[in-house]
Amino acid sequence: MKKLTLIVILIIGVAGTFLLSGCAGTQEEDPFGDTAIVETTPPYVVAYNKGYTQAAARNWAGAVPFYEEAESHLMKLSEEQLKEPGTENIYQKTLMGLALAYGNMGNIGKSSGYFKKYINRWPADINGYLNYGAILEKNGQSEEAFAQYTKAMNVNPESAVAEFALANIYRQDGRLDDAITYYKKGLAKDPGFQDGNGWFQLGKTYEEKGDYDGQIKAYEEMAQVRPDDWQAYFYLADAYLTKGMKVGADKARLTSADRELRISYYDKAISTDKKGLSIKPDSAQIMTHLASSLIRKAEMYNKGTAQYAKNAEEAIGVLEQFTTVYPDNEKGYALLADAQQKLRNFTGAIANARKSLEILDNPYAHSILGDVFFILERWQESKAHYQAIANNPQYPYVRGRLEIIEARIRGEY
Repeated sequence: MKKLTLIVILIIGVAGTFLLSGCAGTQEEDPFGDTAIVETTPPYVVAYNKGYTQAAARNWAGAVPFYEEAESHLMKLSEEQLKEPGTENIYQKTLMGLALAYGNMGNIGKSSGYFKKYINRWPADINGYLNYGAILEKNGQSEEAFAQYTKAMNVNPESAVAEFALANIYRQDGRLDDAITYYKKGLAKDPGFQDGNGWFQLGKTYEEKGDYDGQIKAYEEMAQVRPDDWQAYFYLADAYLTKGMKVGADKARLTSADRELRISYYDKAISTDKKGLSIKPDSAQIMTHLASSLIRKAEMYNKGTAQYAKNAEEAIGVLEQFTTVYPDNEKGYALLADAQQKLRNFTGAIANARKSLEILDNPYAHSILGDVFFILERWQESKAHYQAIANNPQYPYVRGRLEIIEARIRGEY
């Protein structure tokens, strides 16, 4: 059975400077990154840029002297000058840079001093509390860290930013149950957080935990809260498909009950994808996902049966539409080739798999060509494509096929 991996990558962020690397990181961006250093550039800008460069490379010890130099220059300015927007921005980031650098070096005393200075000057900025908490936690001071997280959440009780940020911290630290707790608290405050990204992160955390039922429930709730969001249906369909693929995966042979349960999840994936397509008919993600679900469902039936053909033919219809809309996407041609292979349209399968490889070399298309040429007993061609994926763990059957091919080429049987 072929496995087509769909990867969806989304990034959840928070305002300001908060960024995680393990439990603590550098500033999110260099505010003067596009500023050319000329003779009139303030010395604190020059020093800050040098410190930022070192911190971005995780060279904390190398960053500290430059950040301290920047702070020294800034402290020579009047309070009025420090409050000017551009200057205040770099002053804020310099203090945060020092607090994070010392914290990542394990110097919690110095780090705390800078965090307190930061928080005293900008008490309404949750990033001070969140980053301070992350550093405290990294240095084994969990209770003190939680006190900072609580302060962050109290800065603006109606905002969910702190809850999501804390959830991210726990997730990065592998504390998935705690992360789930705070994602839920954040969603209770703001169900539409970052246009649904909060629900996505909750679902992904359940997936990382191996709780696929929890993942499904999260995306079912997302679809209820955001019924017009096509991505909600895509995430939910993918959760159903993933759950179906897990059914009986640890067994050498599927039981009849496992087979029916898999089909039920594939059916849910298919119907959910169709809901998403009704909202966004040109979605490349949903079209390829729907086709993949149909192909997987076809594989649950014996070749030549009406159900086998029905699902393969429906997949072909979806993919022909996809390749018309997205003629330069290799995934569509590979899926189309797979569906055609299932209907023994080997000529079409070969042509579309080759088209996929012309766009981008990919293991899925190689596996299809290997399989088709194996069926057609075109041993050398099959061998070439199987060799291209011989070390790919998604295709464990290939090594056995290569042994058979070698024997056939030698004329042993």
